[in-house]
Amino acid sequence: MFNINDTVSYESADGTLRNGTILEVSSDMDSYEDMKLKDGTPMYWSKKTKKYVPVKEKNINTVYLAVSYGKGINVKTDYIFMNEIRELVGSNGEREAVSVT
Repeated sequence: MFNINDTVSYESADGTLRNGTILEVSSDMDSYEDMKLKDGTPMYWSKKTKKYVPVKEKNINTVYLAVSYGKGINVKTDYIFMNEIRELVGSNGEREAVSVT
């Protein structure tokens, strides 16, 4: 599964396949202020339980990832939904299919 700083393959808005590095995980929901990604599962800080808990299934469509691609001064950021990730790309270029929870 994938985490922050992992390189993933995804389809961009214009339909091209890109490789990019996951920078952060966010949500449109106000209650999900502090988030992290653990083995492909988006988690938020629960004020009630005082720990990170998985995003509720009914809210998974509010979660998106900031993914950077390009090099040098040409680095850009795409914002994608988790189900847009196609593969995890290893440091040696190996690709591993992913299933998004």
